[in-house]
Amino acid sequence: MRRLASELGAPSTCIVCGMSNADHPAVSVVIPTYRAGDSLEVLLNQLVDVFADEQTTVEFIVIDDRSPDDTWLRLLAIAERIPQLRAIRLQKNAGQMTATLCGIAEASGDVIVTMDDDLQNPPEEIPKLLDALESAPEWDVVIGSWDRGNDGRFRSVGSWGFERLQNLAVPQGNNLRHTAFRAFRRPVGEAMVEHGTRHPVMTSMIFEVADSVHNVDVQHAPRASGDSNFRFRAAAKLTLDNFVQTSALPLYWITGFGFFVAFVALVVGIVYVIRALAGAETPPGWTSTFLAVMFFGGTTLATLGLLGRYMAVIMNEVRRPPRWVVRERIR
Repeated sequence: MRRLASELGAPSTCIVCGMSNADHPAVSVVIPTYRAGDSLEVLLNQLVDVFADEQTTVEFIVIDDRSPDDTWLRLLAIAERIPQLRAIRLQKNAGQMTATLCGIAEASGDVIVTMDDDLQNPPEEIPKLLDALESAPEWDVVIGSWDRGNDGRFRSVGSWGFERLQNLAVPQGNNLRHTAFRAFRRPVGEAMVEHGTRHPVMTSMIFEVADSVHNVDVQHAPRASGDSNFRFRAAAKLTLDNFVQTSALPLYWITGFGFFVAFVALVVGIVYVIRALAGAETPPGWTSTFLAVMFFGGTTLATLGLLGRYMAVIMNEVRRPPRWVVRERIR
């Protein structure tokens, strides 16, 4: 890790920050935060200690996603004693992935690390990610992975389901654990920022710009205090949005289901025609008719809703509103 800055390649210029290798730190740590004032000070103190031991130049970029509490005030106080800290407060809440992308756009390090703000990604594990990139120059991205035992049963099942859907939407990522604790080289970050989407999905964006993506085993700590800001409703919405924004598979599934139903209807129709020609009686019944109408009516409405979601995503991309608006900065 200590040789990281010198082994990442020849001097280049960052298209985001306009700096040369000699002007920027070796590592940028990007932390999106929302209502995490209690844990931020502990996290940043630990980060300072880790990089002081490793003797690596670093900057910490914290993106306050318009927290309604005193998170920004605490960042102002922390910045007075941690000169490596840069912080940005967004004008309005943009979501974790957009806030992360904002931090990546601000980063100027040779390697960019992203992590959560809840102390479940121990800063002491960052050297493992950086050492993996240093020892494998052909790798573009490393993603921290861990045993789901510390996540709790509900979150473990949710994470497993999210990863299965993510792997369907992004087949290149099969057999990989997708987490927010990752490290990648600066060209990958620059390409992600240039992507321009208003609905960033980090996993799919990574695989669109990088081929060599690998997992690295790291430790994962239990939540130190408080509850997650990620409630079930928000998790379900994020999962659906990510799937819609990164894949057309739902449309293909609906099309396949439609053809299957049409085939079954054709077979049943042929059977009843044969029965009628053979003189067999077909007893009338409203139950089967009612159930069929309700089932296919519900399927039709669900299909229209899904198509509407795709249309909303397309319209937002076409309108190209600002991905984020910066309200205040520290350094």
